[in-house]
Amino acid sequence: ENEEKLRQQDIVILEKDRDHQVVLQENQEALWQKDREVQEKNWELHEKDRELQEKDRELQEKDRELRQSQEVVRRYQQQALTDDHWVINKDEVTLTKEELGRGSYAVVKVGIFRGLRVAVKSLHTIIISDFNLALFSREMSIASRVRHPNLVQFIGATKVGNPLILTELMSTSLNQELRRNRLTNQQILSIAQDVALGLNYLHLFKPQPIIHRDVSSPNVLLKPCTGPAGYEAKVADYGTAKLVQVDSTGTIMPGNVAYAAPEAPIPDQHSPAMDVYSYSVLLMEMNLYSPPEMTTAEREVQSGSVSWSDMKSLIQRGLNASPRARPTMAQVIESLKKMKI
Repeated sequence: ENEEKLRQQDIVILEKDRDHQVVLQENQEALWQKDREVQEKNWELHEKDRELQEKDRELQEKDRELRQSQEVVRRYQQQALTDDHWVINKDEVTLTKEELGRGSYAVVKVGIFRGLRVAVKSLHTIIISDFNLALFSREMSIASRVRHPNLVQFIGATKVGNPLILTELMSTSLNQELRRNRLTNQQILSIAQDVALGLNYLHLFKPQPIIHRDVSSPNVLLKPCTGPAGYEAKVADYGTAKLVQVDSTGTIMPGNVAYAAPEAPIPDQHSPAMDVYSYSVLLMEMNLYSPPEMTTAEREVQSGSVSWSDMKSLIQRGLNASPRARPTMAQVIESLKKMKI
């Protein structure tokens, strides 16, 4: 009987021990699971920390690039204000009596500079102010860096008294030629391509785009050439348009009003798109052989008279009242390349 009791006690002890082992194992597995969860959480935190560090490095790199860009712009602007390599001695310029053009802010005559016949623009006194003289120096320095076969070559300028601006001498202007001759579609397309290439160069100029602000037929100069193209076209006045944006009363003057985009009177809204608008008016003028209308609404109606369907489509896209809806000059160039005569 005692042996049976002992045997029963052993069985109870063994069962308790087994139960204890099961509990221990369950607890151990629970601890392992907790440990795995902690490790996974640590790994997730490590990954997030790594991602944050990577983002921080990216932000630091972008900040560094931004500071570098700002420094480049600052140096460029400072150089433009102080770099006088473009300055010409007034004594070296001889003005002839041959007048090429006269406007509200300047007279252009043929001149002689170091034996070369050049175009000399003389700014009227009303244009000269302390602000404009500083702006003039900067604009002339920028103009001296511009190099493109479809932009009239800037030669230099004087700084004493009323400034004289010297450029290469061209044969005639598009405005004069439209009064004398009817252009063929081939000639219109060639001139349109030349002007678009010149403006596109200005719009892509670094570190900041150059906005012409006064694209018009008097500011497209021509030189006769052989072949069906008939003319080589170059854009003029890209360095001085900004100097005449404000008249003596402080009123904004958006270039030639007949070519001006709707946003032209609002300086904060100026962008390369305003040149695209004026360029589209220019295309319309070449196709219709008549001066552009004076209001945006009238010009929209006028564009409907263009018979060349591909050209009409391009013109009407460029005359869109919304600057963002207009094509860029790069897109204009691509459209012209595909255009059927």
